[in-house]
Amino acid sequence: MEVSRRPSGGAGLVPTAGSDYGAGVAKARDERTVLLLGELCARAHASSPQRVKGALSRSVGIIAAENEGESEVAQRAASSSLDSFGMEASIAASVQRQLVRTGKRDEATGLPLSVKFAELHERFSRKGLLRRYGSLLRLLNQLSGHWTDLDGSHGPNPTAASGAGNTMVPFKVIGGEGHNHPHLPRGGHQAERAAIRKLKYFRIKERDDFQSLHERDLVRDVLFVAQGIDGKFVKFSASEDRYRVADEYVVSAQARELVANLCEVGWLYRRLQGLAEAHEAGDGTDPKGSTQQAFFSAVRGHLAHYYRMLALVESRVMSSSAGGAEHGEGGLIEREVGGLRVSLRSLAIMLSEPTQQLRVLAILCDGVEGLKGGALVNRLFKMAKHGDPHVRGLVGGILHEVCRPLFRMVSRWMFEGELHDPCGEFFIREEEGVPLDDLWRHGYKLRSEMIPSAISGDLARTILRTGKSINFLKRCCEVKEWGDFHSLSREAEASLRFGAGEGGGGDAEGIERFVAKVAKRVDSHVMHTLFYTFRCGDHLQAVKRYLLLGQGDFIQQLMDLSGEDLNEKAGTVSAYQLGSTLETAIRSSVVQFDDPEILDCLRVEMMPHASEEYGWDVFSLNYVVRSPLTCVLTDDSMRKYLRVFNFLWRLKRVEHALCQVWQQMKPSVQLFGGVRNEDGENVVGIKGEVRKCHCVRNEMSHFCMNLQYYIMFEVLEEGWTEFKSKMEAAEDLDALISAHDLYLDGVVEKALLGERSQALVRQLNLVFDLIMRFQGFSARIQEILKEASQKRRLRTLRAEVETAQGNWGVDGEGAGELSGQEDVDCFPERFLYSTRYELDAIKGDYKVLVDGFLKLFPTVPHLDLGLLEQKISFNIS
Repeated sequence: MEVSRRPSGGAGLVPTAGSDYGAGVAKARDERTVLLLGELCARAHASSPQRVKGALSRSVGIIAAENEGESEVAQRAASSSLDSFGMEASIAASVQRQLVRTGKRDEATGLPLSVKFAELHERFSRKGLLRRYGSLLRLLNQLSGHWTDLDGSHGPNPTAASGAGNTMVPFKVIGGEGHNHPHLPRGGHQAERAAIRKLKYFRIKERDDFQSLHERDLVRDVLFVAQGIDGKFVKFSASEDRYRVADEYVVSAQARELVANLCEVGWLYRRLQGLAEAHEAGDGTDPKGSTQQAFFSAVRGHLAHYYRMLALVESRVMSSSAGGAEHGEGGLIEREVGGLRVSLRSLAIMLSEPTQQLRVLAILCDGVEGLKGGALVNRLFKMAKHGDPHVRGLVGGILHEVCRPLFRMVSRWMFEGELHDPCGEFFIREEEGVPLDDLWRHGYKLRSEMIPSAISGDLARTILRTGKSINFLKRCCEVKEWGDFHSLSREAEASLRFGAGEGGGGDAEGIERFVAKVAKRVDSHVMHTLFYTFRCGDHLQAVKRYLLLGQGDFIQQLMDLSGEDLNEKAGTVSAYQLGSTLETAIRSSVVQFDDPEILDCLRVEMMPHASEEYGWDVFSLNYVVRSPLTCVLTDDSMRKYLRVFNFLWRLKRVEHALCQVWQQMKPSVQLFGGVRNEDGENVVGIKGEVRKCHCVRNEMSHFCMNLQYYIMFEVLEEGWTEFKSKMEAAEDLDALISAHDLYLDGVVEKALLGERSQALVRQLNLVFDLIMRFQGFSARIQEILKEASQKRRLRTLRAEVETAQGNWGVDGEGAGELSGQEDVDCFPERFLYSTRYELDAIKGDYKVLVDGFLKLFPTVPHLDLGLLEQKISFNIS
């Protein structure tokens, strides 16, 4: 019969024509099978072939009858898988173990029977005469368990057969009905027939439902599965989400489990490939960021490397198949020693490392799902902290690729001040709709959730400040050049690297040094522009002099010139008139020699007011600056300056009012050496009240002077000295703004204007109101004294005229007029009492209010008011 080799996969022989398989050929084949099986059985059990010839003939008859109904297609399918790996390997191993336990040797060669069996098994499997060699081998294994019973020496041993891996029902006799061993009792016919029926049932079921597979077929299919492609026998089950051997093929449990483990690599590859393709396709609703693209690009790179490795494995499998054909005549021992065979277990060894890599990649894909930018980098950093150095290296390489687009954003931000982040991946975001004046403080913000864990908070703020500085120079200062960064751009490529080291850490110190170097260069340019081009220091000094009343002569001139207008109702005061008064005060003080650019920033403003308020209550000075100075003198800062100005302006107004009282009362004291009451008796009278007014005024003036000294020197000057030193030492704009804000907050808090000092402020306002009430009282006294002084002067003048005319006394023409008038030196008693009563009430209220003010000092322990308390309480009687 002419035969040929199968072109691929199978090792069996296939017929060249269907006519060769006639009845005669089949009969000859069965005879050869019987002889070969007899020889195999005899050598395996050292027994005579004559004893098993009848049983073997009947067994071959059963097998031939089962094979007669198979079609040509089934024959071709069966011939492609002659040696069932699962059945043949397990039963052959079981037979070898039994022979090893017997310890018998072949009489002719002296070799152990187990080795001899292995050679016979290999030679017989190479003949290709039978299509169900695994089933026949299992049959012989069953015979081995019952052969001693046929000899009559031992009983049956079904346990041994079952323990050898046999899956068929144990039986004692193999053959057709009526063909029994002569030594068996007649009562066993029924059990024999049941065993034969059961055997035939399982054989028919196996023929109908199962087809045996060779290991080479499984190896080939596993290679297909490793590429994400379904094999001929191993296919993907969507319901179970895994690859599995089809149920219609016979595979042992061990082989099936091994194939399932090997197919994990295909499942992982299929999943990773699907994720990469899904990311590349996208749905258009959620734009994919550059870090996500870099991540999946790295994943695709690892898959490409895996594909190259798989090609090497496949080439080795192909070479092993070719080598097996060349060494086909050798025994099993020679082939395995030669290392040419690629089995499932050797394939598992070759695919173990790729499987581990794909498993790590799948875990990474699941871990970073839905993340982008710094959040994705942080997750990779966390996963890179692994005990396995191979895992750390794999994750570190991917982390390095993912960080590249992130550091390109950092370089562009630090060198050009440009923020191109359409997908929201960068840890810096630009606020929309922020005016130019608030660009520095509110234009850009950090996104804490996007900051990579390898970048500290201080380093992230430095990066933010550097980019803000460049934007500040370009947009606010209108500076077109801020330094040459071409040399630093090359250094950036070497410094801005993460993920290359163990655990993905990279050179964090190198990044910090590089960022600090760029930031220092940009910050120095910003500070130079701000202080030398826009004179930031001079403007801050001007604010202190004008809004914090540091320029005393100017403030005094302004109060003197605007006092008459400010005494009117607030609704009648003209802001234009006050502006003209401001110009006059500037020209009449040393301020006229200041820089006109500084003076142009000074403005007069009227605060919102009620109808009953006066001009003093709503008057305010303002200092108007433009960008880029607004980054320091912001609207919030100017409101704090105005709070301090209004407080100091009111304190200055009270002091000014007490000075006016002194100026009015000083000349009037000498006019009254003695005054008479209505009865004409000389009494101290009004002189004592005037003296008491002077004492009360002195106490009030002492209070105001000490309070003003505390604020002007202990608060403002001390704070300014500290702020000036910080301003000169500031290396960047953030340090300058922080120092200015700290200085201004300290001034507000120490000037009794803070949130915790509101009780003191309210008490102080009551003291100021009382002082203004005292001013009104003294003004009324001065009016009365002025009127009395004029009357006395008029009487003296007339007396002198009468004396010159020779008229003495009050007789004459003027006697009638003078006799009807009151004595100018006489004050009504009720006037003196009312004056004395009101003055005593003012003095008593003042003492109560000042005592209450001092008692509130312990409520503000954060302020150092000890010296102020001593100075104020020293002069209170």
